[in-house]
Amino acid sequence: MIYTILGVSTVFNAIVCLVTGAIVYFRNKENPINRTFTIFCLFMTVWAIGYFFPFTPDSKELSLLSFQILHAGAIFVSVAHFHFICAILKIEKQKRRIIQIGYLSQLFFLLFVPTNFFIADMVPKYDFTYWADVGPMYSAWLITWGFYIFYSLYLLFCFYQKTSGIQKKQIGYILIGDIITFSFGSTNFFLFYDINVPPYLTILASGQVITFAYAIIRYRFFDFQKNLFRVFRNIFSLFLALFILYWIYQLAAPINSDIQIMALFIIGVLVFIFLKHLFNSRVFHKIFRLTNFDQFEKVIDTFRSKLKIYPNLAHFQKEIETVFRQKLNISSAKIVLLTEKEKKKYSQLIRYFVRNKKYVVKEEMEFICKSQKKKCSFLGELSVLGAVCFPLFHGKNIVGFFVLGHKPFENPYTKDELELLDEASHYITLSLLSIIYNAELQKEVEEKTQKLSKQKTQLQVSNKKLKELDHLKDSFLSVASHELRTPMTVIKGYSDFLLSGKFGTLTDKQAEFLTKIFRNTGQLLKLVNDILDLSKLDAERMSFEFSDVNIKQFLREDALSNFQLLCEQKGITLTLQVEKGMTKMKTDPDKIKRIMNNLVGNAYKFTPKGGSIKVSVQKADKNDMVRFEVADSGIGIAKENQELVFEKFGQVDNYLQKSYDGTGLGLPIVKKIIQKLGGKIWVESEPGKGAHFIFLIPRLQHA
Repeated sequence: MIYTILGVSTVFNAIVCLVTGAIVYFRNKENPINRTFTIFCLFMTVWAIGYFFPFTPDSKELSLLSFQILHAGAIFVSVAHFHFICAILKIEKQKRRIIQIGYLSQLFFLLFVPTNFFIADMVPKYDFTYWADVGPMYSAWLITWGFYIFYSLYLLFCFYQKTSGIQKKQIGYILIGDIITFSFGSTNFFLFYDINVPPYLTILASGQVITFAYAIIRYRFFDFQKNLFRVFRNIFSLFLALFILYWIYQLAAPINSDIQIMALFIIGVLVFIFLKHLFNSRVFHKIFRLTNFDQFEKVIDTFRSKLKIYPNLAHFQKEIETVFRQKLNISSAKIVLLTEKEKKKYSQLIRYFVRNKKYVVKEEMEFICKSQKKKCSFLGELSVLGAVCFPLFHGKNIVGFFVLGHKPFENPYTKDELELLDEASHYITLSLLSIIYNAELQKEVEEKTQKLSKQKTQLQVSNKKLKELDHLKDSFLSVASHELRTPMTVIKGYSDFLLSGKFGTLTDKQAEFLTKIFRNTGQLLKLVNDILDLSKLDAERMSFEFSDVNIKQFLREDALSNFQLLCEQKGITLTLQVEKGMTKMKTDPDKIKRIMNNLVGNAYKFTPKGGSIKVSVQKADKNDMVRFEVADSGIGIAKENQELVFEKFGQVDNYLQKSYDGTGLGLPIVKKIIQKLGGKIWVESEPGKGAHFIFLIPRLQHA
């Protein structure tokens, strides 16, 4: 049984030391810590390989060779270990003379290993067929070996008391590893001096390498924690699976059939797979206070893959806390937006980031500043923020900080984790810029909204004043029109009496003057009436009275009767055409008469002698509308002026005002009346080809 334990210990120690040393060395050959640790692992590997005598228990010669090989490695273990400790503590130069003396002295003892002065003979001891009986040089070597081991422990203990932070934790684990390695590894020496203590715990001689690897994984000695953890996970899974398989083999012995061998192999594979998953489980990481990098990476990748726009900083801060505090159990996580106040508060840290462009880990920066005796004025500002700070750059400007507290168990952030977080900070920067832009846009919208609201209020006040003025204007026009219409009517009446000759015969000059007075008074009275009607329409005070009207009879006998004689005197043909079946309609006859008086009056005014005026009425195509048309063969209206005729005082061209009488209010009044009746009016015309006025009104009107 003891040979089996030593055999397993030999293979386990050799693989652990060899693999760890190789990984550390090839990761960074230039680093003195890497080099010295690899040398230490190399001698530990030679020592472990030298324990092959359990596989040749019946050969005295091979057992002697085994002990000579293992001591060829063991001789240099203490000095290599001391060299490695000096490199970690950064005192390699100070202890160079002691290191050199150590290697030379151990080289001196190496010369005696093949001789009887070192191993005198191979004799039976305890349960071993052969074990070394030592010579005088062995004891001398053991004294120097012990000196370098105890001196290493002393230095580690002294530095452990002086240091703090990550370095203190690193030194602490190395100290624990040394105690395990050299306490249990030293059990090999008892049998050399005939003390019956068997080296059952030789397997723990790798404790120094294992704890150092643990320190690497947990406390960032080197930047390959993830890979090293995966290697050790596979090694431990394999050895535990082999141990369980060996135990099953012993219980089930003898195993003779191929089926039994195959079943044993399958069990071993399943146990290996189970152990790999166990070592990667949350329970395992929690027990050994490690960070599960795979879980860490998954959470960060999920966070970065979100294409989400946050409405404000509070929502984004809540998302940050959910991801980093709740899912990753980091003590704190926050975004610091650099307002003018914050820029003054963290001015030194901002200046550092502008120069260096890289995130800062507080404990590491404190160690660097202390070891290099630098004055880092920004450390005070960094301490207020958290354990690690990532600058959020937009171009050359820093817009904020992404700050994290401590990881679970106060483990430091590994390089792989920091790189992931650095990439995540770019996503955070984009989200923060989006929030800033939205905030600025919202502020601008609010300012413009307030400005528009103020303008709206001002416009409402102005509009109210304009309505009041418009009302005053309408009131004035109404009053003025009423007041003007009475004397104008009197003047027109008296002029008419005088012209009739009832009060005496007038001279030609008197008749001419009175005729002008009568005509201009009539025009002025018409203007007053138009203004009064227009003011009533604008103020919506004009009343409408609807009744059934025989449209053909009404137009012939009432609306157009006055124009029939005038047209005959001027030599103009006036015709009326009403569509068959178009008899009655319900409307306001006075308003229809007013419309026709204006339209036919305009046609009469602008149609030369020998021309024609045609009035037609017919059903419209839809909506039960009636279509009225007044067409003449007069001077016509240019297309660009056709809308102008419906505006107040919009008589076309100045020469028309001189050549034809008119106020310019007739058509605007017509348009407003038609609109009040629920219809519309337009004109189709070309210069020299007459004008064609068309309007539509409903056939049935409601009072």
